[in-house]
Amino acid sequence: MIKPMWMRMGVVCAVVMVSVAVADPHERMRIEERLHEIHREARSHQMRDMELPAELREEAERLEGMLRRMERAEHEPEVQRALGFLERLHKPHADALRALRAEDEDEFYEQIEELAPWLEEMHEMREHEPEMFEIELRAHRLEFDAEALADQARKASGPEHERLSGELHGKLRELFAVRLEIRTRQLGELEEEITELRNQVSRMEQRSEELIKQRLNAMLLGDEDW
Repeated sequence: MIKPMWMRMGVVCAVVMVSVAVADPHERMRIEERLHEIHREARSHQMRDMELPAELREEAERLEGMLRRMERAEHEPEVQRALGFLERLHKPHADALRALRAEDEDEFYEQIEELAPWLEEMHEMREHEPEMFEIELRAHRLEFDAEALADQARKASGPEHERLSGELHGKLRELFAVRLEIRTRQLGELEEEITELRNQVSRMEQRSEELIKQRLNAMLLGDEDW
């Protein structure tokens, strides 16, 4: 899973320092120690009802930004793997995220972090439940398309708004049908599990005395497992 890593700072010298710090853990340690010092001083000022000097607040923000950039640089391979996998699943979504990264890096990382559990789940599902994988993927694509249509419809007016609203209505019908299929499949899986549990209970009831005696003998021999 992609780890939390995020926020930004955009000064050329800071980027150079970060590239060095990624390879030098001592630089990271120095920054963290300085931040701890500033935080201790901030608590001291707070206890005396005094405001932390502006230069220390600015220094703390700068150092925190540098640490966030270090984390991003370290986790960039994971981000690229996530984008690559998303591109194979749904290229328009991956393209939209890449465009977002150029416009708002903070929001990009927030969305990548939110997507991480779903991407991991889809990776597992593709391997072990290919049919459900295809259905979930169809739902994701429809959801993405519906959100895009809704965004366009909100910005439009008159006949164009009506046309987009109609398209959105049809897309939501498709999405509802897919979501219903997913729930139906999940219900079927739960019913199978319930049937198996009932069969287990029935078998245990039929062999109750035998199982109790087995447990008795095991406990007398020092075996605590049921």
